[in-house]
Amino acid sequence: MTIEKLAGYLFPPNPSNSIGERNMQQAEHHGQHSSVESQGPSKEDVLAYLEDRVHMLSRLSVEYNNSAAVEQDQVVSSRITLPLTPIFLNDPRRTGRSIRKKDIRDAIKSLSNHRVAKDIYTFLRHCTTTAVARMTTLVAASYVLLPWELQDEGLRIYTMTWFLVAARVHHPSIPLDRCQNLWISSYLVTNEWNRAAAQERNKIERRSLRAHYVAASGSTNTSRSTRNDAPIMTAERSNR
Repeated sequence: MTIEKLAGYLFPPNPSNSIGERNMQQAEHHGQHSSVESQGPSKEDVLAYLEDRVHMLSRLSVEYNNSAAVEQDQVVSSRITLPLTPIFLNDPRRTGRSIRKKDIRDAIKSLSNHRVAKDIYTFLRHCTTTAVARMTTLVAASYVLLPWELQDEGLRIYTMTWFLVAARVHHPSIPLDRCQNLWISSYLVTNEWNRAAAQERNKIERRSLRAHYVAASGSTNTSRSTRNDAPIMTAERSNR
């Protein structure tokens, strides 16, 4: 029996006209149930057919996964529509000077027009804040006050990777990973972390100074109260 006949038997296009049903009707009419078994496919035919279907489905699955991977690569590639200019790619520190905020703005402006560049810069600032907030939840409380360079290397890599991926999947894609020494992402994330850490240290210092001032004020008031009460006690003793 061919695969086509077996497929027609197992999956008839019209159930009312299936081979099995016609055979059953004939068997009921003539009372010959043994003829049904002879008309149907053998066990070997069914197993061979199912094995063939499994191989075909496996092959299709592999082909689908391969095509999906290619399509995904094409989608990612199609997102990279921004022209990668030298001012965007090259690290300003190669000239011996430090990075400035103006370098970041100029690099982003070189990618597209003013409106798109403004949206990209706003998005990167949002991602920077989010990346630092995520990392803050992962470090110990005492480490929140420390600068970026003293944080755990694994957490720094994790945070930077998250930031780069968020920029890459944005539309239009922002390929910060193509920058020399990752200079844009390194500057944004590092500075934001150090700014947040300094802000927390300042809060603690202000609270400490406020507590010290309150304690000092309470001590001064107690001393003044003691001095004010002294003459009254002397007067009472003199009257006695």
